[in-house]
Amino acid sequence: MYCPKCGDDKLIKAGTAGSGNQRWRCSSGHRTTRPSRERIKAASTLDTQQARTAKRWVITSAQNDTALHTPFFHSLLVFCKHHQAQLIIIPVRYSNPDAMHKGADSEMQWPPEVLPYLLDEDLILNSNLAVMGDVKIVATAVNPLSGLQTISGHRSAILGHAQVAMEMVATPHNKLPKMLHTTGSVSRKNYGRSKTGKKAEHHHTLGAVYVETQGKYFWPRELIADSSGTFYDLDIRYTREGYTTGHPVSGLVLGDEHVKWSDAAVLKATFEGKGSLCGTVKPEALVRHDIHDHYSGSHHHLGNHLLQLAKHIKADDIVEEELQLSADHVNHTSPPNCINYIIESNHHDHLAQWLNKTDPKRDLKNAAFYYKLMGKAVEAIEKGDHRSVFELWMADNLQAPYKFINANDELLIEGIDCSQHGHIGANGARAGKRSFANASYKMIAGHSHSPCIEKGFYQVGTSTMKMGYAKGLSSWMVTHAIIYPNGKRSLIHIINGKWRSQT
Repeated sequence: MYCPKCGDDKLIKAGTAGSGNQRWRCSSGHRTTRPSRERIKAASTLDTQQARTAKRWVITSAQNDTALHTPFFHSLLVFCKHHQAQLIIIPVRYSNPDAMHKGADSEMQWPPEVLPYLLDEDLILNSNLAVMGDVKIVATAVNPLSGLQTISGHRSAILGHAQVAMEMVATPHNKLPKMLHTTGSVSRKNYGRSKTGKKAEHHHTLGAVYVETQGKYFWPRELIADSSGTFYDLDIRYTREGYTTGHPVSGLVLGDEHVKWSDAAVLKATFEGKGSLCGTVKPEALVRHDIHDHYSGSHHHLGNHLLQLAKHIKADDIVEEELQLSADHVNHTSPPNCINYIIESNHHDHLAQWLNKTDPKRDLKNAAFYYKLMGKAVEAIEKGDHRSVFELWMADNLQAPYKFINANDELLIEGIDCSQHGHIGANGARAGKRSFANASYKMIAGHSHSPCIEKGFYQVGTSTMKMGYAKGLSSWMVTHAIIYPNGKRSLIHIINGKWRSQT
């Protein structure tokens, strides 16, 4: 006997159902009163030997007994031909096969168009990445990555599911971060009318994950289509008829910048030259988080005499110099015809905390600047100017086009809310990806340095891994986010100083 949901043959008795029938449970926890006499399995029809030789892959999923979204499927074929990429489609089972069949023994079916690409087993793409085609996540899973953090060992993993999700798994700080990613689907929506089915239908995404590799490194990004099957990748728009180039993106949300700790390789990959990310996608807007780190005057260091002494010896405790470094960075990295949206962030707020807590009589190195900045703050209060201390100073030192966004403002780019840094949750509570995923708008935020995709919420990472206080296990990653003209999004990861493969 086999589990009708996953094909497992390790069934044990699990009590009696209300109908009086024997209930069975498989080793994966699925329960059924009608075990199958045949293993329900979509055998791999992909030429896995050929697939292993590729350097680029497009990975998506397809649901059993469900119509193919033909326009998106053909758009993916156009993309694969353009990039010489191997298409892989992971079969996904509906949570209750009996909703699709009258008999439990009936074979599940997939559209004939997907059969040459169907992968129902695991496939190792390189030493740090695997496609887990043998992991069966039911189509109605609310959180498809739940409990799978260790399943692929040290390798990152891509799993088939119609909901696009991504999360990082903590690894030693000097190792390549581990990522879990689901694919989106090439199938049309086909779910039951239950609450579970309606939730799955709401989060169903026409999408795929595109992966490039070079040696042990890999670079994934999402290909998310609209209802017509059209999607963007970088500055290229793909349809079933072909592709067109030269489409600027509507927004680029940068990973938390922390300019004091800038990484030259990341700066080059992001901003410098035609081959950089900005040079390629030509963003109309940059969204910037935690530009200023405020290491020079951090309130977290007040009780640490040894660290304060080290900062003094290295001249790392001059607040005005670090602020000027932050302003110069924005001025020098702003692309032509691009506005900079500077988001209210917790490290920006550290400047006000420094002003509140510092005794200028004991910090003579910063005393003159302290009095100047305090005078500016007092003048603003008298005028009813509610700008933050950080904004007051930066406004006098920025030449690039800019607009400051505080947590009560609205910043919608193609319908995506980019106004929140991520340090303040709803109603002032502690923030988290689940709370932002439940917000009324689709969102992109920063703050945690660990990128993720949680339903309608995307989170960027950091722009530097060189911060002195980063120690131990880490899920941080250098990650930006693109907002395309159709409101779809993609995360862009900079790995080993590169944002894409060079092969």
